[in-house]
Amino acid sequence: MKFWERLGKIDRRIIYIVLAVVVIIPLILTVKLPGKVRAMPRTKDVFDHIENIDPNGKRRAILISVDFDPQTEPELKPQLEAVVRHGFARNIPLLVMALPIQGTDIGLEVLTRLAEEHDKEYGKDYVLLGWKPSPVAVILGMGNFIEQVFPTDYFGTPLAELPVMEGIRNYDDVGLVMDFTGSSLYVYWVYYAHTPYDVPVATGVTSVSVADIYPFLGSKQFIGMLAGMKAGAEYERLVKDKYYQDQDIFLRGTQALPALSASLLVIILFVILGNISHFATRRKS
Repeated sequence: MKFWERLGKIDRRIIYIVLAVVVIIPLILTVKLPGKVRAMPRTKDVFDHIENIDPNGKRRAILISVDFDPQTEPELKPQLEAVVRHGFARNIPLLVMALPIQGTDIGLEVLTRLAEEHDKEYGKDYVLLGWKPSPVAVILGMGNFIEQVFPTDYFGTPLAELPVMEGIRNYDDVGLVMDFTGSSLYVYWVYYAHTPYDVPVATGVTSVSVADIYPFLGSKQFIGMLAGMKAGAEYERLVKDKYYQDQDIFLRGTQALPALSASLLVIILFVILGNISHFATRRKS
C-alpha cells in the first residue's frame, strides 16, 4: 500500500492520541505563546465600558449572570474570572446571579476565590443573588425592584441588610449587565432587560455562538462581546496590564491558549493531509 493510501486509512485512535498529546504537553509545561495576546475590538469594547463605570455614580453596579454549566466552563470561566477581577480592581459593586441553577455553584467558587485574593468582603463589595425559576419573570421583575425577585441572597440573608445593595434598586442603578452563556440565553437579556429598561448589556459566549451575536452588536443591543477562550485570555491581558503588572496572578485563559492553538493546528494539518490523500488516491484509480 502506497504512502498516501496508508495515510488516508490512518486509525482514528492515533489521531485522538496525537491530539491528547498536543493538548496535555502545553498545559503541563506551561508553554507561552510568543508575544502578547492582542485584544479584539469587541473584547476591548467591554473592557472600556467597565472602565467608564463610576463606582460612586448612579449606575455603579455590574450585574453578572452565570448562565453556563460545566460543559462550557473551559471557554467561559476564564471570561468570568477576568471580568470579576476587573470589577474588584475598580471597586465596582458586583451582583452575581444565574438563570440556570448550575451557574450558582460556578459563580460562588469564582467569587470566593477571587474575593480572598483581592481582600473583598461579602455583602459589602459583592453579593451572590442566587437562582430563581422562570428567566423571563426574573429579568423583567428586576427591572422594577431587585429585592422583589431576590428578597434574600444565596445564603438566605435579606438583601436589605447588605451594604452592597444600598442605593441599588433596579436596572437604573446598573452600569452593565454581563451575561456568560453557552446557550442562547443572552437573547433574554436583550428582549427583557435592554429593550424595555435600556440597561447596557454585553455577553460572553462560546466560539461556536459568535456568528449569532453579530446582529445584536450591529444594532447596538450589545455593547460588546467576549468570544470563546481566546477572548478570556485577551481580557485577562487587558486587566493585568492595567492593574496587576507587578503581580503574579493565575490567568486561566492565557495558560490554556497554547494548548488550544496547538490542537487547532493539528486538526488543520490532519484535514490537509486527508484531502491530499483523497485526491492522490482518486487520481490513481
